[in-house]
Order: sequence, then structure tokens, then C-alpha cells
Amino acid sequence: MINSSKIKLVTVLLLMLTAVGVSAAELKIGVVDVEKVLPEQLEKINKELTESFIEPRQEKILAARQKVQDLVAKLQTEAVTMSVSERQVLEDEIRALDREAPRLQQDLQDDVNRRQQQLLEDYNMILQDKIAAFAEKEGYDLILQKNVTLYDSQALDITDKVLAALSAE
Repeated sequence: MINSSKIKLVTVLLLMLTAVGVSAAELKIGVVDVEKVLPEQLEKINKELTESFIEPRQEKILAARQKVQDLVAKLQTEAVTMSVSERQVLEDEIRALDREAPRLQQDLQDDVNRRQQQLLEDYNMILQDKIAAFAEKEGYDLILQKNVTLYDSQALDITDKVLAALSAE
């Protein structure tokens, strides 16, 4: 569903431009499909998250799971020779570690989601600044996001030009 506040904002901007006497023929308007720009950036974000954030913590999770397996194997092989209290201590440790791995996995997933959201927000701010700089350089009076407009002519779509400008940087 289209955000009504965005539509109102666009309508007000267009009304203000016509109110000050700027005719549509004098306006240089462009439309950018931000969804077309995002996949490339999402790939970069996911790569950064994987290399710097996920892999080190994934190793801790795997180590915890391996330790559980090792302790279970120890319990199976040495249970007969262990005292009841030693066996109880080992079983308690196994249970604690067995609960820790899923908790670590959930914590990682929550942190990844937060970090990914933050990176996307940062990228959106950068993208807006770059589109504004592109618009200023190319002499555009108004740039709209494709998902905000009810209709736009293909002639107004400058997404490929913006992508080319972003790639050149």
C-alpha cells in the first residue's frame, strides 16, 4: 500500500511549484526506482556482515556444540567408572551447554537483524545524498521515488542514469 503521507507530500510540493508560477514545461523531473538500486547494496551489506560479524560468532556456536558432543562422548565412555556426583556434574554441564548453543544462535540472529537494519538506514541516507547531488549536478528540479508515485512516464525514469553515476563513484 502506498504511504498516504508521501503522496500528500508530493502533492503539496507539486502544488507549491505551480503556485509560484513554475510551469510543468520548465520543470525537470526525474523518477528513481530505489528498489532497483538496493540489490547491489544488499549484497555488499550481507558480505560485510558475514565476514566481519557472523563468521567469528558462528565459530563460537560451533565450538559450544562440539564441546557438548565431546562431553556426551566422555559421559558415554566413562559413565561406568564415574561416581554419581561426577556424572551429575558432567550431565549438568552438558545440559547447560546444550541450552547455550541455541541461545547464542538466537542472539546472533537478533544482532545480525539489528546490524543489517542499521546498515540499510545508513545506506539509505548516503543514497539520498548521492541522488540529491546527482539531481543538482544534472539540473533536476524534482526527483521522486518510483514507489511513491501513482503514475510516471518511462521518460521520467532516471534510475539507470543514477546507477551509472553511483557506479562511477
